[in-house]
Parts: sequence; structure tokens; C-alpha cells
Amino acid sequence: MTYKTRALQCLAASEPEAVREVAESLRDVGVGIRQEGGSLNDFHVRNEALWQDPVGVVRQEGIILRRVRPPLLVQDGGYVLPHVTDDVLRPLMERLAEEETRGRVGLAILRTGSLAVLNVPGLTHLATGWAVRRDGPDSATVVTNRHVARHFAGADGMGRYPLHPAPREGRYEVEFDLKNEHARSDRWPLRVEDVLYIAPDTAPDIALLRVRGAPVENLWLEINETLAFAAPPKGQYVGLVGYPAEDPTADRAAVEAYYEGIFNRKRFGWAKVLSQLSEAVFSHDASTLGGNSGSIMFDLKTGAVVGLHYGWVPDAADAQIGGHNVAVTGAEVEKVLCGLRPTSVPGAALPEAARWSASGAFSGRDGYRPEFLGPTVAPPAPLNHPLAEAKNDDDGATTAELRYRHFSVWMRAGRRLPLMTAVNIDGGTAKRLGRGDWWFLDHRLPEAAQAGPEGYLGNPLDRGHMVRREDPVWGDLTEAAEANRDTFAYTNAAPQHEALNQRHWLALEDYILANARTQALMVSVFTGPVLTENDPPFPAASGGAEAFRIPLAFWKIACVVDAETGRLSASGYLLAQGDLIRKMLEEFAYGGFMTYQVPLRRIAEVAGLGLDHLLPFDPLEDGRPLPESGLRPIHAARDIVL
Repeated sequence: MTYKTRALQCLAASEPEAVREVAESLRDVGVGIRQEGGSLNDFHVRNEALWQDPVGVVRQEGIILRRVRPPLLVQDGGYVLPHVTDDVLRPLMERLAEEETRGRVGLAILRTGSLAVLNVPGLTHLATGWAVRRDGPDSATVVTNRHVARHFAGADGMGRYPLHPAPREGRYEVEFDLKNEHARSDRWPLRVEDVLYIAPDTAPDIALLRVRGAPVENLWLEINETLAFAAPPKGQYVGLVGYPAEDPTADRAAVEAYYEGIFNRKRFGWAKVLSQLSEAVFSHDASTLGGNSGSIMFDLKTGAVVGLHYGWVPDAADAQIGGHNVAVTGAEVEKVLCGLRPTSVPGAALPEAARWSASGAFSGRDGYRPEFLGPTVAPPAPLNHPLAEAKNDDDGATTAELRYRHFSVWMRAGRRLPLMTAVNIDGGTAKRLGRGDWWFLDHRLPEAAQAGPEGYLGNPLDRGHMVRREDPVWGDLTEAAEANRDTFAYTNAAPQHEALNQRHWLALEDYILANARTQALMVSVFTGPVLTENDPPFPAASGGAEAFRIPLAFWKIACVVDAETGRLSASGYLLAQGDLIRKMLEEFAYGGFMTYQVPLRRIAEVAGLGLDHLLPFDPLEDGRPLPESGLRPIHAARDIVL
């Protein structure tokens, strides 16, 4: 057996508190325990500083207890029990070996599957979902998280959630595989046919998918069609099944001891319910990593579903665990399944009203590199746009460029929004990391110079990433984790309607990176809002003061080097949301919007930017015909001209 057992060989004679914790867990599932001089051999040296993240951004998953929550590998529909010689852990292994326990856990294992996007690089192992009900002879509804579903689908403004356009042709091909077990080659794949629901930011982190495939009929021969839901009282021990993925932000010693280098495979673990954080959310202490998002949580005694795991929250006040994992209650999942209105949880969308990065957090950041593609590609020049001044973390000098890992931001003075962003993308070393939703203010700028969370509560506005979260997440794991966190700076956000933000822009870089002629899968991208004096004001959630003025359009320029000709290409795009935003200001109604490829001259004109150095490399400058408007509508990837 390749799965090592030392993660469970962890009880010795020096930590009686840990033994009591194990004893309490075992009593809850009916196992007696003897404490004959045994305690933990601390394979994880206590994390003295908890998780020291210089900017304090939540990571998506977390290992809470480094000693007594080892997740067990699943094989052939059951969990693998390592050989344990320790007198204290042996009773637990014996209890888990019993048919009754295996049966309850087995039902959760059977209905849980991995989610992956088959035709998009970097999303081949995405997260977890679980079948909750049968919809027909060959279809079922699967539950996962909102932040998972947004990787491959988004709202269209008309109550639907279409799959994103694929980098080449068609749509994202999303698979739900009920197997993906360690050291097993058999698969049980179903196709994600529809996305039925993606919760808004102010609702619990839930999404519903419809899957279809021949195995569903067999699946429902083995499990009940009606799934029971139960409330998770504090102190209850519950099971969790999911697909943990490698996570560079998690504690390395605990990851090594618990996971032994085996990731993206089905595992079963257990947890204690720590507290009820709100009507819709509770905390727990299961061991999770990126990929566990969407895991089923269930009562070990009855098998009833108690929750849907979705993430990890740091808690520096608790020196024992350094944070807690969080889950949506089973009752909230049941409510959504029944078509009822979900509980509003604005705190989940904005956990901290004024979260700041720490001084020195961005020391050594490389920022945007003009020479990244080989030929020097300078960012646009800000014509007639005053820039906000910031303090450099490296030497304290005044600068207009805010450098982050692999990208830079220039803020427009007086607007509290970015004028433009610039990012280098290396598709060859891209990493897939869990999404965190804890945005932060950048300490290098005064608060008055950046728009914080006050404008995004109680309305359909999203904090739209200017540098897309996935774009700078490349390089080694440390660099990728830094870039992942850096993208959640409020300096990298501009207000966008939620339907626009979730659906548009997503295919542009994907298409360019996947284009067979793109040299080394490397791209440099400039993005920003079109800022004008006529942009409509929008009040803060508290009323009265203006939070910001809303841009009615956004621009993007993608620069690549053709692998065959060695020639630089710089293509420009505009995304307009004018009608949509104007209607929203009156009645929060949805409206139409469109993405267009446009000549760079048009972007220079409407955005007030100097682009003369890029005009010779614009593919639309070669005399090919354009519509009378000068805008080339982008309906699918085939419409993009490079």
C-alpha cells in the first residue's frame, strides 16, 4: 500500500489534552478509549505564528487540527484503514471497520464526485460536488459551491447560468466523476448539462448543477432518492467526503503528514462542529485543502446531511487552531433545493469592512515586466489622467505604480478606481489555487484614494477584478499563492453588474493562451475601466455619501507573440454596460451588453490613453473591413482576430 500510515501513528505520552480530544471524538461514535500514559507524538511542530499571511486574505481551505483529523483515502467505494499499532487509535480504526459505520459513510462516498473542466487547461481538477436528488432516469441534481461554479458558468441576466465559451469552440465541458480514487483506474463520469442556480454574493455559497449519464440509474438503485437534512449542533462529530488538492498556502508539515503527496483523489474525514456562526453558516475543524470546496458533510450516526463545506477563515484569537473551516447548513441547501429564498449573509460576501494589508507586505513584488514577451511592451500612457501617489514598500519612495506579484495597478486620482492594470501571464507554469473572497485595502495608499467595500453591499454590483484572479497565478507555488492573494486588493477592483462580471471577458485570455500559435503560452494584458466625467454616481450602502461613480465600459488589450512569425500582436476589446447600469440605477433591472473587438485607436480615444507604441501591432489596422460602427462583435472565440 503506497499510502503511508505515520499520519495516524501520532499518540504517545506527552500531550494529554490531545488524547482527551481523541477520546471525546471516539465516545461520540460509540468507542471507548483508555488513557494509559498515551498522548500525541506531535508530528506537526506547533504552528507558533498560526498562518502568517502578510495581507491577511482568507485561503479557501485549511488544516485546523494538525494531529487528530487525518483524512482517509477512499478505494472501491470504501475508506482505507491503515494498519495502526497504537493502543489509543486502534479502537477508532476498529469502529470505522464496522459494517454499520462503513454503510453510513459509504452512502456519502457513493454520491460524492469530483468536478473538472475537460477542455480548459488548469481546471482539470477543480473541486467537489455531491448528488442530492434524481431528476430523471439518467439525470440528477448535484450540489457544489458558488465559487466553484463560477469557474465554468455565470448568470446571463435572464435567470439562466450558461456555461462559459470555451477557449476554442463551443462551451466549457464540465465533468462530474463519482470515482477518482487513489490507485484505481476505473471512472464513473457524468456530464454537467446545465447549471441550475448560482447564489449571489449576499447568499450562502451554493450552486446547483444538473448532470446526465447512464450511471445515474445505477446510482439511485443504491441510495435513497430522498436525502435527509439535519441541523448540526455544536460539538457534534460529522463526516466529510471530498477531493483535496495540493494547496501551497496550507501548513506544509501537516500536508506532508496527512496527505503524503496524494491529491485530487477522494477522501473521507471527520470533524467537530465548532459553532453556529449565523443562521446559514457553521464552523468545523475537518482537515481540508483546495479541492474540498463543495464537500458533503453528514451526521456519522444517521447519515443525514448537515452541511456543504466551502472554505476556511483565519482566527488569530484562537491560538490552538489558528482559524476554522466553514460550511453552509444543510437546512440552507434544502431551502435552495425547494426553490425558497436563501438567507441573506452579507457578512459572507464582505467578512471585514476595512481589512488592510500589512506594512511591507508587497516588498520585493516584481509587478508588470515590459520585457516579458521578448520585445518590450510598455503599458499605455495615462493622457490627461492624474494618477494617485503611493509609497513603495521596498524603499518608501513615492510612486504611481502599485506593484503586486506579476502585475501592476495605476490608480486614477479623484476616482478611487484603477485607471489601468497590467499583467504578465505564463500559461506554461500556471497553478490552480482555491479562490478566497476576503478583499483588502492597500496600505500604500490613503483610504480616501481607493474604493472599499461600502459600495458593494445590498446591490447587484460585483467587485470586478481588473486583473483576472487566475492570470498572475503562475511560477513556483510561493509566487502563485502571492499572486492569488494580491488580486483581491480593492485597487484591482471596479464596480460591475454581477451578470456582466460573471459572464464576459472570461474567454479572451483563455482563447489566446490556448491558441496553438501563441509563443510559449505567454501573454501580457492591459485592462481598465473607461473613466469619464459623465459616469453616474452610486451611493454607499449606508446612504448619503457617494461610494464611487460607475464606469459604463471597460477596455482590454491582449499582447502575444506569434510563434511562427515572431511578430507581436496587440488586440483591443471594449465591454459596454451602459444601458444595464443606467437601468440598474433606476430599478436594479438587467439590461443588454456586448463585448467588441475594436481598433486600438478607438480605445485610445474613449479611454484617454496613449497607445501609439502599440498601433503598429493591431491586427485590425491591416485594412480588413469593420462594421460601420467600427466595433467587431465578439459572440464566440472564432470572432477574435489576433
